[in-house]
Amino acid sequence: MNMNQVDVNIEKDVNLVALVVLENGEVSWIMSESFSFDQKKVFNRVNMVLGSPSLVLRLCMSIEMILIYISLSIESLFKFKK
Repeated sequence: MNMNQVDVNIEKDVNLVALVVLENGEVSWIMSESFSFDQKKVFNRVNMVLGSPSLVLRLCMSIEMILIYISLSIESLFKFKK
């Protein structure tokens, strides 16, 4: 098992906060009854960005996606098939 994975069936006292992305792009949260302060901090940050991302963040993400596409395109040109 990966170190980041938690077996919820074995651990009954797991404080769980999970984000689920639906087919239509909407997000849904799965939360246990209690969660830690660190989980709450991360939840608030992620929820704020997903709820109303700033123009600067959207611009940076668009630029990053374009650069990744260019990088993958260039990589596929020089990849040799064996």
